[in-house]
Amino acid sequence: MVRRAIVKGSARFVRRDDGSITVLGLFLMMSIIFIGGISVDLMRHEYARLQLQATLDNAVLAATDLDQRLDSEGVVRDYFAKAGLAASLDSVDVQETLNSRTVTAVGTMPVKTVLVRMLGVDRMDAHAVSTAQEKITDIEVSLVLDLSGSMNNHGRLGNLKRAAKQFVTTMLEKQNDDSSIATRVSISLIPYATQVAAGADILGQIDRIHAHDYSYCLNFAQWDFTTTTIDLSRTYDQTSNADVRTGRSSSTPKNRECRDDAAFQMRPFSSDIDALRNQIDSLSANGNTSIDIGVKWGAAMLDPTMRPLITELAAQGKIDSDFKGRPYDYDRNNTLKILVVMTDGENTSQAEVKGQFRDGMSDVWVVRNGNSSKTWKYSINDLVFWGWSLYDWWLPAKNRGDDRPDGNKNTIEQMSWLEVWETMPVEYHYDQMRNYSGQFTWNYSSARSLYDRLESNEKNSRLRDICDALRERNVIVYSIGLEIKGSNDRLMSSCAYNPNYYFDADGIEIIDVFAQIASSINQLRLIQ
Repeated sequence: MVRRAIVKGSARFVRRDDGSITVLGLFLMMSIIFIGGISVDLMRHEYARLQLQATLDNAVLAATDLDQRLDSEGVVRDYFAKAGLAASLDSVDVQETLNSRTVTAVGTMPVKTVLVRMLGVDRMDAHAVSTAQEKITDIEVSLVLDLSGSMNNHGRLGNLKRAAKQFVTTMLEKQNDDSSIATRVSISLIPYATQVAAGADILGQIDRIHAHDYSYCLNFAQWDFTTTTIDLSRTYDQTSNADVRTGRSSSTPKNRECRDDAAFQMRPFSSDIDALRNQIDSLSANGNTSIDIGVKWGAAMLDPTMRPLITELAAQGKIDSDFKGRPYDYDRNNTLKILVVMTDGENTSQAEVKGQFRDGMSDVWVVRNGNSSKTWKYSINDLVFWGWSLYDWWLPAKNRGDDRPDGNKNTIEQMSWLEVWETMPVEYHYDQMRNYSGQFTWNYSSARSLYDRLESNEKNSRLRDICDALRERNVIVYSIGLEIKGSNDRLMSSCAYNPNYYFDADGIEIIDVFAQIASSINQLRLIQ
């Protein structure tokens, strides 16, 4: 009986299924609790990771700021200490170049588990890494502008001033308005006519023969144009203060080879918008055209051999201290070197008095009144006159010779050659004092015996050489021909970095041309 009851009860238990869902429910409930526990731990892990990542990001961004003067690694560690995460910072790596800083930081934050520990996992580590880099794109610009006499025609000078001033503003206004702009542009303003006036500050650091302080230009040899450098270990020939171009009828120099007006002096490495615009406004046009010399100086202001000179000018406070160490090396990362040259014509002649008429005392004497004011009566001493060797005074003012200066009534003073050329043009000097074969006959060829002359074909060859040298250095050259045609147009086009960088402009088109060049430079800045 008992046995039958047990068997029947067991069979009945086996047949019934009304309690099976409870078992499944228990399994599902345990799974949900387990998954929920994992989710909580995962959320806590993600929160910790985000906190760690945010701290890393903020820390490396602050540490890479090139205006940050504190130790970069110290900045990162200070951020973590203030966030209460000092123990979570694993490593900091800092890489610096002249114009960039890269900081990489790695962190680990341990997160204790709540429910996952039932599986034997006591903690889950949150890992994060962050890298930041700041680079400065440095731009060096040589702005080479034609200020020869022909720029006075057809409103060219006014159009150039307007165009060049807008170019300066476009290139510099952003960095002047916002110091956080990570780009530093320097502009070297290089006006040229017959010569380029480098200025006393620059020539004072260059060894020179025929040195003087009346004006500040250099004469270059043909081979100087095959290189972009001005070698500071060399001695260069300083241009005289002579006026070769003014005719014999004028006793006053008006057209010196090396101009000495203040606005014509070169301004190296400037970011001062007002100073540059004011100088451009003050420019005047006079003289012949020497595109070759303008481009040579423009190239030199981009060549790293000038770095000691520019750094010294910065130390003296003559230029912005931000530009010490410029010009940078040609292969320096994130650096653009730009030369912009414009002309309205062609290379013309360039002259220089011969060496024997440049240094020391001359054979010219001046008669001085008792009150020490000069009467502008000049004499030549110890010359062969009409075939006789005479120790005589020739007084052009009285058209007579005598063995005493002006009847011995006044004192005399021997002039140096520098004083002679500061006082009178070369042709006037020849006509008044050296035209011995008849005072009334003018001999132009004989007057030329006092100086040497460089003609346009030689200067064109020099221009081609310096443009080739710039191209070899990968300097980006923009050239502008203002109302020029034919061979001159082709010469300027060949000087450009490539044909797309040459602009042919007429009249006020030069304003748009300079604007296009500024826009093009800004685009180049973005793709570097």
